Amino acid sequence: MTPSELLLPAGAMAFYLYDSLLWLFGDELVLIHGARRWSFAAGSDWLLLRRRLYLPNPFTPQQLLWRACWSAASQVGEPTDLAAQAAVWGLLRPMRVLVLVLLALIVVALPALVAGGATPLWLLALLAAIYLVAGVAVAWIWRHRVALGLSARACRALSFDAIACPPFAINLVRKIALHTGVRGELLTQARSVFEPAVLEQLRATLVRRVAEQLVVESAGSAAHTALSAYQRQLLEQQP
Repeated sequence: MTPSELLLPAGAMAFYLYDSLLWLFGDELVLIHGARRWSFAAGSDWLLLRRRLYLPNPFTPQQLLWRACWSAASQVGEPTDLAAQAAVWGLLRPMRVLVLVLLALIVVALPALVAGGATPLWLLALLAAIYLVAGVAVAWIWRHRVALGLSARACRALSFDAIACPPFAINLVRKIALHTGVRGELLTQARSVFEPAVLEQLRATLVRRVAEQLVVESAGSAAHTALSAYQRQLLEQQP
């Protein structure tokens, strides 16, 4: 296998990982819903252009992800019912299977065929299968877009990405969930669905993030006052 032959599988995986990356604002976390439990991710500890990078587990594209803001901006409006949000998990069962099939075709089958010196006919057959699965996924999204709360514009964007670059289609489940946000005080919202140990990890992370934000805010400003009050609220909830 020559270096040039490696470009196809390496490029496909690079596109998938690039599309998976999330740029989180300083006051954002990611809530993750798997098959049995909830968890969260805080992104990188360092900031790049005032954003934190977060790369979801590349081998679990079937998990639902939500951006969640912990600042006061998220506490305006009706709080999100996380248990109701998780109900989307059942509706997305066919899509979760499709993205796992795409992951296997692109990340496992494609490198294996290239490494094994497969003929162009086999590679074309694999590419046809990849596009077929991506097309089925797009058709499924359009059929269920109302139940998923997706606008026609959002569906067009998801469809274009999936067909123009099939590695992007592996992230369709994540992208569908990311179209909805989480409102309300984050720790209170998480208490209804998180296990106690994970909830305490979330509280400790929020305390750390608020402390980091307090350093950059001017003392006496409205933002600093609000953050200080939120910090006291979090510390009072320490078990």
